[in-house]
Amino acid sequence: MRQVNLTMRRALSFCALALPLFWLGAVDAQTTTFTYQGQLNDNGSPANGNYDMQFKLYDALAAGNQIGSTLTQPSVQATNGTFTAQLDFGAAAFPGGTRFLEVSVRKAGSAGAYTVQSRTQITSTPYAIRALSAASADASAAGTISATSIATGADTPHSLPLHVNGTSWFQGDTTPLPSTVGEGVAIGYSSSLDAGYVFAYDYTAGAPKNLFLNSPGGNVFFGGNVGIGTTTPASLLHISGGTLGAPFQGLTIDQGAGRVGTQLPDLSGSMLAIRSIDESRFPFVTDTYFLVNSMGRVGIGTATPDHRLGISGGPKWTSAGWVGSLELDNEAAIGWKTNTAGNRFGIGHTNGGLYFFHTASNPGNTVSPANYDLIIKDNGHVSVNVLEIQGGADLAEKFDVGSARSPAGAELTDLQPGLVVSIDPQHPGKLVVSGRAYDARVAGIISGAGGVAPGMLMGQAGSVASGQQAVALNGRVYCWADASKAPIRPGDLLTTSEIPGHAMRVTNYDKARGAIIGKAMSGLQSGRGLVLALVTLQ
Repeated sequence: MRQVNLTMRRALSFCALALPLFWLGAVDAQTTTFTYQGQLNDNGSPANGNYDMQFKLYDALAAGNQIGSTLTQPSVQATNGTFTAQLDFGAAAFPGGTRFLEVSVRKAGSAGAYTVQSRTQITSTPYAIRALSAASADASAAGTISATSIATGADTPHSLPLHVNGTSWFQGDTTPLPSTVGEGVAIGYSSSLDAGYVFAYDYTAGAPKNLFLNSPGGNVFFGGNVGIGTTTPASLLHISGGTLGAPFQGLTIDQGAGRVGTQLPDLSGSMLAIRSIDESRFPFVTDTYFLVNSMGRVGIGTATPDHRLGISGGPKWTSAGWVGSLELDNEAAIGWKTNTAGNRFGIGHTNGGLYFFHTASNPGNTVSPANYDLIIKDNGHVSVNVLEIQGGADLAEKFDVGSARSPAGAELTDLQPGLVVSIDPQHPGKLVVSGRAYDARVAGIISGAGGVAPGMLMGQAGSVASGQQAVALNGRVYCWADASKAPIRPGDLLTTSEIPGHAMRVTNYDKARGAIIGKAMSGLQSGRGLVLALVTLQ
């Protein structure tokens, strides 16, 4: 609203001073009408009553050309000198040049002449009807804007807030846009969606185009939830759509040579799955997954985790073909929360080796020390406080064992657990099934008969201290025995017999010196069978 002064003089007995006041209606209902408000004096006093008025628009302060028609408004009411009139000379009256308003006045109902007042220049307020910068649009065809107004396709945009490359449509009340041709950007409003829209489209080809919201390095800000594939986003970023079972239909993250993408939830009922798109970055597995299924199980490298965490695959590790699936830093440990005894167990790796320990402190607490139960040192040595073996009952070593032979050299006995064996004088470091009574070369019993396995088995691969048979050198083990000459009772000393691989009761103590296998712990009245023996070579 702008206010200017206009002085008017009445030809007869009064003069008037008018103060015009101009403004437009609301922007969304804009017309070419503006309001003129002024001050009128009659014979030197503020006017009261009705007056006939005429308004004329000119292009010069004096003489010049009248613009448009004369606006006559009868019976304009003046109160305490103030009057108001609605004027409309049309949009064409204000093309951008200077304009002057001439006002004439007389008493209402009078047949006398109008008193013409001097012209007053119209200042900028009425020019809100049209923008000065839109002058070039007058020469454009209906529905178009000329290239001189907007930098269409130009390398350097004009100093205007809009730069358009290609054909553009702007729509504000209906959707879709009218059928047309060309490529461009559409900006509009959809009443069915109750939302505005921006999209790029090729109407000639009938296909969507790419739309860039900002130049690289610039930011794009959103004030609310963002929906991709949905018009009703339920979170700050809501992605919907894609083909069920097709990977990377929801979200793809691409940086450099590596890409990852989301897998839609059809993998064993998974709720979230992330896969590597560029498998060359992960050559150790066919499908690189990070998956959370509907039961809350997490799979890394596997789509079917059977536990809370399932890990499959990894890079090749060592020449033995191991696959690395999990890695911790040196001096790191994994730990468990307390058990009913108040102990928390952990496994840690440090410069000294691998440590198994228990402590009274929970993970994250350093009050209690680590009590080491087992240590695997860097040199392979194992240190343990107490070793309790529950899988067997004898101390055995690995040997290669030959069968018993007749004087002609023929093999007499097949190898089996429970056979008594002796030192093979022809093959150092090896044993042979015993085949004579009171054999001073007796070495032990092949372990494993009667369901009793070795408790500790020793050997050194690639050396003479190796072999295929576990031979008990100490401890409890079942052995084959012959009671045809004397029954065997618990506590009897046992020695070798003439039956290959069989023990018998010692009856000649002089011959038994150095040939005792151990003591019987069970009996055998007659014939042949298994006897539990406590191996104590003498």
